[in-house]
Amino acid sequence: MPPKATKEPGPSQPPTRPALQNTASGCVSTDAKCDDLEVRSRHQYIKIVGVPEGETFSRTNSAVSELLRQAFDMDKAPEVDCAYRSLAPKRGDIPCPIAASLHYYSDCAEVLKRARQKQ
Repeated sequence: MPPKATKEPGPSQPPTRPALQNTASGCVSTDAKCDDLEVRSRHQYIKIVGVPEGETFSRTNSAVSELLRQAFDMDKAPEVDCAYRSLAPKRGDIPCPIAASLHYYSDCAEVLKRARQKQ
């Protein structure tokens, strides 16, 4: 006669339901973190440091676009959706960086590639 199946886990049978629930909740949180990182990486933000604060070209999208074109010898100016000075506190003579959101990922990749080459 075969042994009867038991509902209670025995000493050699680990409780699987709580372990499975922990694994499932871990996967959900990992998926959420991954989605968050993917969304943030699509924003195409760049940070420009060293631009004096008194300059008028640091205030408009078209001026930042032209600044990038001139600084990296690009054929056409990248399309800038939004550009602003960060709200970092002033540290002596160091101007606050400019944060700029580029419209196209290809423009962002090109700017970052040329910046690495110039270093």
